[in-house]
Amino acid sequence: QSNPAIAGFEILLGVVRPKSELINEKGEKVGTIKQLQEDGNPVNEVKAGKQAAVSIQGPTIGRNLNEGDILYVKVPKSDIKLIKQKLSNELSAEEMELLAKVEKLVK
Repeated sequence: QSNPAIAGFEILLGVVRPKSELINEKGEKVGTIKQLQEDGNPVNEVKAGKQAAVSIQGPTIGRNLNEGDILYVKVPKSDIKLIKQKLSNELSAEEMELLAKVEKLVK
């Protein structure tokens, strides 16, 4: 349940890596990814469309984290600005929409 919390996740869009800070749909910090595993093996990243076991430092399952919760990787405001300026033509419309949503959450 906690220390770290371990749960199964489906990555809906983008890429998730260890040490990423997670926020909920209210923009509140949930915790930090400690480790990712696919098929029982540690991995350095998980891409969209994949499922993984994720250990998260910080939350307690059932209190701060519940089944069905949608979480976002917190992207610093300075990085969002840089991505918009230099990489916007390399991102899909869905990824740009997600970036805009994360930008609103971190304000």
